[in-house]
Amino acid sequence: MNATLKRTLKRYLLPFTGSMRLLRAHPILMNGQWYLENNPDVARAEIDPIEHFHRVGWKEGRNPSEHFDVTFYLTAYPDIRAAEINPLIHYLQVGCTEGRNPSPSFDAAAYLRDHPDLSQKKLTAYEQFLLATGRADIEHEPMTIPRGAYDEISASGLLHETWYRGKYPDVVAVPDPLRHYVDWGIREGRSPNPYFDPSWYTKEHRYALRGLPPILHYLRHGWQNGCDPSAAFSLTHYGDLTGWTPRDGEPIARFMKEGLPQAPALRPVDPAKPGHRINLGRRDAHCCKGSFLRYPLDHRPAETADAHGSFIPNRLVLHWVIPDFGTGGGGHMTIFRMVRVLGLRGHRQTVWIHNRDPKEPLDGAYDDVVRHYQTIDADIRLIDEEGFVDAQGDVVIATDWASVWPARSMQHVKRCFYFVQDYEPFFFARGAEALLAETTYRSDVDCLCASPWLSQTLEENFGRWTRHFHLAADRDVYYPATPRSGTTAHADALPRIALYARRFTARRAVDLGLLALEVVAQRGHEFIVDFFGSEEPIETAPFPFVQHGTLPPQELSQLYRSATIGVVFSATNYSLVPQEMMACGLPVVELDVESTKAIYPEGVVSRAGANPDALADAIEALLFDAARRATQSRKALNWVSQFSWEGAADVIEKGIVERLQDLGHARLAPAVPRATPKASVVIPTLNGGPLLLDVIERVKAQKLHEPFEILVIDSGSSDGTMERIEADEAVMLHRIDKSEFGHGRTRNLGVELTSGDYIAFLTQDALPTNEGWLANLVMMLDHYPDAAGAFGHHLAWEAASAFTKRDIDLHFRQFLEMPLAVSRDLDPARYEAGDIQWRQQLHYYSDNNSCLRRSVWEKIPYRDVPFGEDQLYAEDIIAAGYQKVFAPNAVVYHSHDYDEAETEERSMIEARFFYEHFGYVLMEDAATLEKTLAALNAADSAWGRTHGIDDEEIAYRHKLNKARLKGYLAGGPQAQGHLERWRRKKVA
Repeated sequence: MNATLKRTLKRYLLPFTGSMRLLRAHPILMNGQWYLENNPDVARAEIDPIEHFHRVGWKEGRNPSEHFDVTFYLTAYPDIRAAEINPLIHYLQVGCTEGRNPSPSFDAAAYLRDHPDLSQKKLTAYEQFLLATGRADIEHEPMTIPRGAYDEISASGLLHETWYRGKYPDVVAVPDPLRHYVDWGIREGRSPNPYFDPSWYTKEHRYALRGLPPILHYLRHGWQNGCDPSAAFSLTHYGDLTGWTPRDGEPIARFMKEGLPQAPALRPVDPAKPGHRINLGRRDAHCCKGSFLRYPLDHRPAETADAHGSFIPNRLVLHWVIPDFGTGGGGHMTIFRMVRVLGLRGHRQTVWIHNRDPKEPLDGAYDDVVRHYQTIDADIRLIDEEGFVDAQGDVVIATDWASVWPARSMQHVKRCFYFVQDYEPFFFARGAEALLAETTYRSDVDCLCASPWLSQTLEENFGRWTRHFHLAADRDVYYPATPRSGTTAHADALPRIALYARRFTARRAVDLGLLALEVVAQRGHEFIVDFFGSEEPIETAPFPFVQHGTLPPQELSQLYRSATIGVVFSATNYSLVPQEMMACGLPVVELDVESTKAIYPEGVVSRAGANPDALADAIEALLFDAARRATQSRKALNWVSQFSWEGAADVIEKGIVERLQDLGHARLAPAVPRATPKASVVIPTLNGGPLLLDVIERVKAQKLHEPFEILVIDSGSSDGTMERIEADEAVMLHRIDKSEFGHGRTRNLGVELTSGDYIAFLTQDALPTNEGWLANLVMMLDHYPDAAGAFGHHLAWEAASAFTKRDIDLHFRQFLEMPLAVSRDLDPARYEAGDIQWRQQLHYYSDNNSCLRRSVWEKIPYRDVPFGEDQLYAEDIIAAGYQKVFAPNAVVYHSHDYDEAETEERSMIEARFFYEHFGYVLMEDAATLEKTLAALNAADSAWGRTHGIDDEEIAYRHKLNKARLKGYLAGGPQAQGHLERWRRKKVA
């Protein structure tokens, strides 16, 4: 090597190798194993993790360990970012002594101040902190290579020199590969041969190394004690294959010379192909680990019981096995709707989840179901739990092809059913998954099918017993537009096309729809497309479009009512989305395939062949022909109106009962219904008018499988409503004098006069949005036995101002972002510290729409106060250690658009209440009022203009803001002569 080349290499390589040595000397902060586990692309490429981080990883924002935050360091210290310096190198060389913080969770200055005499000078203060607090694992002890390592490794024969040179090209010219390995390779995590993997060995035996290099630990202790050298070399299996025992000495060196006696032609090492090796396999290894494909092996069918059992037809014990779920899954919505309806009929159900991410806690699963799907009366468990196969029940119901195997493994059920929503072999390319999905239809299962086409297919092609039901739109949510609703389109507006854009679901054929719309646009037509159903964006299109993402049902129905036509495809079984569109009066374009021909009568949808031009023809014909749209919309609305989830549940329930009888199981007498009320609904009133009568009719229509009663407490109405109520045998009426009314006192009276386990309260102007309101409250309290009360969701009335709708939506949305059941134990530190924001969230409760548990009320009744009895009740039950529950699906219409005087008066009452009972000061002084008002008005103006609110309404909102803040000021301590006392209290 000439002198010039040596100088060049020295100039460029020494800074790099020096930095690498520095990183390797601090394995707590530069954790190579952690880096590979969290960057699988680096692991797959078999790149040295420390070298990758040093060269490119930090530039890509990758962290070297769980303890060092690259993005934080570069953001906190712009000088380092500007200099383009590796942040960890800087921290180790300079930053740690300058008191810079390596992560937002560590205050270097404070730690150095409190620990002036740091014990280990080789470690940074942060590393010593991590060790002292037990946050740095023992595996991170600095590696020490003892004297004599060269001779020890040389004698072992574990360094295969030719292979080592071939594996690592930078070692090709090194005269002594063993010296390189001892001096550099060990620290750099290099392998000495194909069968010793230091990274894997460190991970598997990290608690035994204690700073000893993996290769030396293996030579001195590992192979003698059964420590495998790599995933490819199982000592146990090697012994089974060759007869080797520890008495025969270290096995890798022997294996590299002799190979496998049974396969002498297989070379254990091929220097020309460093990636070549013989993987010995493992007796306990599992193929396709973590995949559904393993289910046929992991979940063997249970043997069929010889003896016939018995069942109670109206109290079936049902087990559902479902795949894990996220948000917006149509198939899961159908499952949970069925679970809900069957639960309301008194059947006892357990939902078992398969393939759930172990990192996702199960205790949040029920909340997720309630938030995103339905409120259900069912336990939720995992199939991996002990007791799954031994669970007792009448029936288990699989819900997808993968769940059939675990469902059939349950040993103590009378029959396995398959809830079939689609022909799942079509979901996959013709391979293992498609074949296994098809195999499930040949299993000994009975099929409950979500269409006549599916039922016919499984009967004729697979000989299955089947019953079919129809999907149904929720008519409380999906209903046609009316002139009053404000969602009908203007005659001169551009037509709008609502397109279901779930591209990641192949059977939705979304790209066909996009191409068809491009053709329509090329024909010179102007229109707007509303994409919904997926968060995956549509990047570009030759027409204007809006990306709505995944919408909740209420917003989805508004979109349908605003659109001109709907475009939604399913290349397999029909889906619920078209029916929901039809229920909103929206005419639909669909694919002309076997399943849609079987389900939709002529004229209900516009069908077209699966090519862009044909679909464009159908879209164009419907989009620009109002008479055609009206005719199709009318036919579709009539067709969809005949289906309900109650009807679907009838098919499921009757089918199960019929099949169990056919198989010889005895049908017992139906269970006798409960005689006493499960729940009581109490409505205090004074001159409630026609709305009160609507509220009562809606309450009477509630669906609960156990009895409930209705009590109206009137305090002197003179509007004629009491005469109507008195004549209604379904309602109890109790009259009191107006002077006797009190918000807490009257509700206590309502509890005393009723007998339900739960007492729901409504105000006379809070209208339940559907027939499930009461059941949703009851099921939440049933699910959370430690909850003393539940409050429901509010929606503003349709005629309410846009600002009122926004405010109510934002208010209740915050409770969706928290656990649905809260208590002081959820965050005891914040509770004990008196955190005001946390306290306010804990004591919020609204008796416009609430339900309490009688057994708790008997210990903690409402306080007798003129205002705010509900918030004080919540404060009391939380203080006593009970839970409070938010029931997001127990929804009422309730809102007020007060004028300025009413707003100021109510705000003053609120301010006085919150100060007297909670010590809150809602408005401190006039200067704060002006500053707050300016900020509120600016925010409301910006929001209003963004959402198309006219200037007059925005100006009126400003007046209401001022009235509200004036009320807060008028009701505060300064107006009550308590200002100085409050200030002293605040200072204290």
